[in-house]
Amino acid sequence: MKTIIYGKLTCCDMDTNAVLFIGCGDGQEMDACAGEQGIRIVGLEPAEAYYTRAAQRFRVCDWITIHKQGLREYSLAVKDTRFDRIYLLFPAPQMLLFHEQEIADSLTKLLKPLYGVFTMCSEITTDWMNLHVQFACARLRDALTENGFSVEASKVSFAELPKHAQLSGFVQGVKGDGSIHYELLHASQHNLNLAHRVHDAPAPC
Repeated sequence: MKTIIYGKLTCCDMDTNAVLFIGCGDGQEMDACAGEQGIRIVGLEPAEAYYTRAAQRFRVCDWITIHKQGLREYSLAVKDTRFDRIYLLFPAPQMLLFHEQEIADSLTKLLKPLYGVFTMCSEITTDWMNLHVQFACARLRDALTENGFSVEASKVSFAELPKHAQLSGFVQGVKGDGSIHYELLHASQHNLNLAHRVHDAPAPC
């Protein structure tokens, strides 16, 4: 496991204003909140090239930690770590289709109950071949609901995306023909009895 830890920040001493970016890429999408006061940020990026670029981008930021890990690997490695905000921006459809329950279980462990918010942005096109993306998003919504999350999803334009999503290197951006729109999903834990349920032996993300 490769981990870059800046200054005195470790992944176990976060209490308030803690933010997690899943699959943070080169860190570009984290720029929008990197300047917030009192915030602590963790980025997860398993790909070597993206991880190296993210570590270089935030090398002088003592409130940002970059881990060369996937979501499940990270959630199994940490204890007593909860986040106020967790972002998953433009994930690969295969991740949602085949690992939706593992994602939901990891979020159950990592998101602060009641007050923590998970946000996911997905790119939807009018191409019929894009139906698998919509199906993948629906699979994750169902898994989150089963784990006791309150889930809200809406279709939005590029201008309505959070600033983090607009900055992401994985977003195509605005197309004037209206062929691209986005699904914006918000989820939080309200049913604590269901939220504490853990599934047996999930496969790696």
